[in-house]
Amino acid sequence: MSKKIRFYNPEKLKNINKGRKHTQETKRKHSEKTKGKNNPMFEKSVYDVWLKKYGKEKADMMWLEKNEKQSKKIKGRKHTQEAKQKMKNHIRTKEHCEKLSKSLEINKKIIAILLIIVIVLLFIKPVKNVENIAKSEIPMIDDGWVNALTNIKENSSENAIITSWWDYGHWFKAIADRAVTFDGASQNKPQAHWVGRALTTNNEDEAMGILRMLNCGANDAYDILLEKVEDPLLAKKILDEALPLNNKEEARKILADHIDNPDEVLDKMFCEQRENYFITSEDMVSKGGVWAHFGSWDFERAFVYNTINTNSKENAAKILSETLDYTEEEIDSVYRETKSLTEKEADSWISPYPSYSNEGSCNNINGTMYCSNGVIVYQNEKRASINTNNGLINLKYYRDENGVYETNNGTEEIAVAFITEDSKAILMDPKLIDSMFTKLFYYGGKNLDHFELFDYQQGINGFEVYVWKIKW
Repeated sequence: MSKKIRFYNPEKLKNINKGRKHTQETKRKHSEKTKGKNNPMFEKSVYDVWLKKYGKEKADMMWLEKNEKQSKKIKGRKHTQEAKQKMKNHIRTKEHCEKLSKSLEINKKIIAILLIIVIVLLFIKPVKNVENIAKSEIPMIDDGWVNALTNIKENSSENAIITSWWDYGHWFKAIADRAVTFDGASQNKPQAHWVGRALTTNNEDEAMGILRMLNCGANDAYDILLEKVEDPLLAKKILDEALPLNNKEEARKILADHIDNPDEVLDKMFCEQRENYFITSEDMVSKGGVWAHFGSWDFERAFVYNTINTNSKENAAKILSETLDYTEEEIDSVYRETKSLTEKEADSWISPYPSYSNEGSCNNINGTMYCSNGVIVYQNEKRASINTNNGLINLKYYRDENGVYETNNGTEEIAVAFITEDSKAILMDPKLIDSMFTKLFYYGGKNLDHFELFDYQQGINGFEVYVWKIKW
């Protein structure tokens, strides 16, 4: 069907436009007439018009009705806006929840993966630490110890006694199933001094006398002697004189000079001896300062210190004069020396802590041994020196497997023991250079008469254990 074409009359269109123009002009004129003060409503409200037209009572009623209608419209609009906003919020919340739900599904997977990674990371370090400890930590007891103690158990009498420093006493009892001189439970007993003294002394006969006394009755000999002489210093002095004597009758003569009926004491020094096994192990090297401290305990200095610190100066002077025959000059000197000491300083003043120091391997260069710890050993001259920050210093005390040698112009602060077989030099306190422990552990008991090697074992990292059987 063809589309109908409409044609416009130009005259008619002209009249229409003219009418529009007239209407706009009329509105403009009307607006100018009613603008500002010309407007009958200028500076007037609807209420004013109503007041003039209807009177006050009706105007008030009409005003109230108008306000109520306006209030309802506003309230309706507000409700509608709130509803729209709630709807928008609901839609947004729903969309957010949907997104969050999808996100959480992803996050759960991510969190699970991250949690597994965190747990793995947390366990890596402890596991590594345990692995490192397992690889590097040396057990306190190993096959070397077990073999040595089992050997004692299987090849000694049931009433045999094991003597060593107290640390491993419980092991000795548990594995070797033998009695011990002392252990951790009795480390604060006088046995600490006596065993320390047996390790520190350079006199084999004294060491034997101590072991014999400990076998017969621990510290009973001293306790009985103290009860008789009522003087702790005198009791210790008498015992120190009698212990190195292997002959009972000779010991009796010394005791008889101070007490009646010395047999009570002698019975605790000389008795039918049981088998005794003396152990020197590598751990005792680092503990040398401890057992040598107890073994070197100076009972006279301990008495002096306690007397000065528990009495007035006058009373202390009187006691020291009467007991030790100190002169006034000696009393003043020792009073000044000890009165200001701390407890720790007093402990070292009474007895030092002689220790073993650096060990060095040595190389022979033209007949002279140069060692990694700075020691230089002149074997043919039986002497040694050491390189220090102050240059080369000669040492007064030097020893090898044949004994101890002294020079006149060396320092007494440190000594060196040279082990020819192993080409190594050990620095140590001079008090230990000729000790029983040095002779037994470093020189294999050479030239000793009463210590027979019963067993030798090596544990982890070459840890050495020597077991000596005492030849009474």
